[in-house]
Amino acid sequence: MTDESRDLAAFAETPDALGGDGSHWDAADDANADASERFAGDEGTWAPALRDAVVHLYKRRFISKAQHPQHWDPLVRNLPLVRADLNNHNLTLVIDTTREVMFKKQAPIEDGAPTLLRDVSYSLEETALLVLLRSLTMDTADRVARVDHADLLTTLSEYRPAHVADEKAKAEKEARAIRKMIEIGILRRDANEEAYTIDRVIEAALPYDTLLALHEVLYNAPDSNGKPGEFDDEGDQ
Repeated sequence: MTDESRDLAAFAETPDALGGDGSHWDAADDANADASERFAGDEGTWAPALRDAVVHLYKRRFISKAQHPQHWDPLVRNLPLVRADLNNHNLTLVIDTTREVMFKKQAPIEDGAPTLLRDVSYSLEETALLVLLRSLTMDTADRVARVDHADLLTTLSEYRPAHVADEKAKAEKEARAIRKMIEIGILRRDANEEAYTIDRVIEAALPYDTLLALHEVLYNAPDSNGKPGEFDDEGDQ
C-alpha cells in the first residue's frame, strides 16, 4: 500500500523525528546513559533500558508504543544500534510509524547462513480469526477495532470441518485459536472478558494483499488445515 510504504521510508530516513520530546536524536542519548555492570565480567556498553528493550524485541513477536512504551522509547532513540544488532543476527527490523509498531523479520539469506526465526503454519481456525480481525480493522473510522467473544465463535463455526463429528474437539481447537490471538498480542481482553480490542499490529503484519490471499484460501478450501500465517515465530515460544 503506497501510503504505508512512504511512512516506512520516512521513518527509516529520519530517526531524529522519533525522540518524542522534539529534541534532536543523538546516538549517545540512550545507548551509554548510566551504563553499568549487571553481572560479573559484563562488557556491555548499552544502558539497562536499551538492553532490556532489545531483549524484549527478540523475545516478543512485536513491540508497540501502546502496549510496551517502556521498550518503545529506548528502541526508537537508538535505531541505528538496534538495526545493526538485528542485522548481526541475520534479522531485519520492520517499523510502521502510523500504527506505532515494530517487529523483527528473518532477513532473506541466500548463502545458507543460520537463521534464528522459523516460519510456522496456522491452523484453519487461527487463519479464519486472522482474516476476521484484519477485516474488522478496515471498518473502524476511529481506528480502534473491537470484537465480541460471541462473534469470534460465530466466525469459527462457519469453518468447522463437516467431516469432524467430535464437537468437544472442535470447541477445544476454537478456544486454542482465540488464546493464540491473545498470546500473540493481536487481541486484548476487555475488563468484562466478553469483548476484545484488536491491536493495530495486525494491520502492519498482515497487509491487504495477503489478507485477500488468505481469504481466497479459506473460501476455496475451508476443510484444510495448516494455512500459512504472516508472523515469524521463535522456536522457544
